[in-house]
Amino acid sequence: MLQATLPGGSSTAAEALGGRAGGASTGGAAGVEQPASRAASAGTQNGRNRDIPFTVGRHPRRSGRFGSLGSATVAAVTSTLDAGVVDVCRAYLALADRYEPGLVQGLYLQGSLALGDYRPGVSDIDFVTVTSRPPDPRALQAVHAALRRTHGGTDFDGLYVREDDLRQDPDLVPSGAAVHEWQVEAMSRFERTLVTWHVLAQGGVAVRGPAAAELCIHTDWPALTAATRENLAGYWTTWRNRTVLGLTGTSDWATAWGVLGVARLRHTLAAGRVTSKTEAAAFALETYDRRWHRIVREALRIRTGAGEPQYGNAVRRQVDVIRFLSHVLDAA
Repeated sequence: MLQATLPGGSSTAAEALGGRAGGASTGGAAGVEQPASRAASAGTQNGRNRDIPFTVGRHPRRSGRFGSLGSATVAAVTSTLDAGVVDVCRAYLALADRYEPGLVQGLYLQGSLALGDYRPGVSDIDFVTVTSRPPDPRALQAVHAALRRTHGGTDFDGLYVREDDLRQDPDLVPSGAAVHEWQVEAMSRFERTLVTWHVLAQGGVAVRGPAAAELCIHTDWPALTAATRENLAGYWTTWRNRTVLGLTGTSDWATAWGVLGVARLRHTLAAGRVTSKTEAAAFALETYDRRWHRIVREALRIRTGAGEPQYGNAVRRQVDVIRFLSHVLDAA
């Protein structure tokens, strides 16, 4: 059996980030900047694992790109990973190889993990699993139920695809197995969007399988741009209107979701790539007038857990959320 190492060390819904114009979606995560590679070193540093060896159950050798790994193994991850993420990946692969031997050819992390904005305790772990065959829904239910019992503190959300699916426009990819908030659906559109494909292509972290860059993932920036603009005019305008009516509440979650959500779409359009919430906050502070800085800093504080509250009154904060959303949504 081969042994490999995991050198250690957003969430956002696809419908809120903008999947594909006219495409169906029930939500999902997308993230931000491509993680930089770091040389692995032994030991633990800043709460993150470095050079953590582990193996998973044996499965048959396969031909082709994924078969190059031979017996069950986990490809070396070149970016740093949070220790909790490493543990979840280890447990997931062991369970998958036990319940469905030979099914999981590739495991890729996307969303905030792929793009450098993962926040333990705040972000979900977003994954894409490349399979050798259509998975048995009953086996997947067993895998994710067992994973939840031991690692249920952070949602492990994602979808199951064949390698060829990633080379196609996701609107043309059939519905398939997916997991959202621990619920397994056999035929789902969850995360089958251009956002997922783009984030995976930008900085997907290969836990098992070849690097994401080797998968020839389909991307279409003009289509994603159009979908992002439609998302601002559709989903986010409706969300703003519900906020005005008091239907979305005055919670910390609503503040961060709204402020960083719309800023992120504007930043994505300006940057020409999918960007993160944290990057979007920096973009907003650089781009928008100082009168909006207070609410942006408040949203960033909620996101990162750093800094002091900017408001003592939740109603006043909600008013500023509404005004900021209106300003961003009304921009040309």
